[in-house]
Amino acid sequence: MNNKTPNTMKHICTVLFLFGTLSSFAQKKWSLKECVDHALEHNISVKQSVLDIDLATQDVVNAKGNFMPSLSASASQNFNLDLLLDKTVRESKVIQEGIILG
Repeated sequence: MNNKTPNTMKHICTVLFLFGTLSSFAQKKWSLKECVDHALEHNISVKQSVLDIDLATQDVVNAKGNFMPSLSASASQNFNLDLLLDKTVRESKVIQEGIILG
């Protein structure tokens, strides 16, 4: 058992060393320009400034649209049946009174 323990430890150390060196090779070296581009691309303040510019541009379009003349139209129709009904009721009262009187 003692012979296997140092051998196993040696294997574990070798595997860890290999993973450590392989992972360092997998990392990319960044140039200064790449770092600056990445920072500008992912910076929240820069993104907010771009959105503010877009909003201001839209406000200008809306403001120009407010100076344009506007045109509106509407149509309606209304039937008033009160006069017709009132005239009919008056005529029927006159007829009824005439019949009663006559």
